[in-house]
Amino acid sequence: MRKPEQLEQIEESVVALLRERRKQQGLSQANLAAKMQLSRTAITHIESGLNRPTLRVLLRMAEGLGVELAEVLEQASHGQGS
Repeated sequence: MRKPEQLEQIEESVVALLRERRKQQGLSQANLAAKMQLSRTAITHIESGLNRPTLRVLLRMAEGLGVELAEVLEQASHGQGS
């Protein structure tokens, strides 16, 4: 079982990877927010760590970016030495 601090690092890595994908695709926070039917402020708060996204929001972010959340989770987990 992972330690709480490891889980927090994975959460941060997932958000960072999704932010990277958004930037690689040339999407602004406003563009992604519109695809997800959320406010740009919500995306800003998630990406800056002010809010922790729910699994549902992470799934919507991944879908909005055209990536599989499972792939992002796997990348984030491997980055943590699992």
